Amino acid sequence: MPSDPLPSTGASTITASRPAKIRNAPAGDVFTISLHQENNYPAWKPPSSIDVDLPDEIGDDDYLAWLDNALSSGLRQFQPELLCYVAGADPYREDQLGGLNLTIEGLKKRDELVFRVARARDIPVMVTFAGGYALKVDDTVTIHCNTVLAAKEVFGAR
Repeated sequence: MPSDPLPSTGASTITASRPAKIRNAPAGDVFTISLHQENNYPAWKPPSSIDVDLPDEIGDDDYLAWLDNALSSGLRQFQPELLCYVAGADPYREDQLGGLNLTIEGLKKRDELVFRVARARDIPVMVTFAGGYALKVDDTVTIHCNTVLAAKEVFGAR
């Protein structure tokens, strides 16, 4: 039911010293949500339906709160028939190209949140893996494996 509340990540609130900015664009047949580091490549980012420009070094709790907020807003504006999820590893704190500060556990919680939202709305999900320039290759492998495990945990109980 579209009016049902989304599964929340918890009682966390957005507390970054410099909060993220949200930009909106008109919706069409495709609705996109992008959470990305504002001060990272590319300097100019093509507009999404909802863009969340995150400050450098944002951590798990703030990231998850912004994601929860963006998903809630997006699903009030658009009813997708398919959710295409780009499960990037670049927000990881030890990624060599990124500048966010998420832990491996925080990234798994991100994946679980996306999958719980899709399941609650009965939206099929297509996942692509992205990023992965961690100092330790094993960390990147763990991050991507955790995405699969999160999907199994959420959808495996069907």
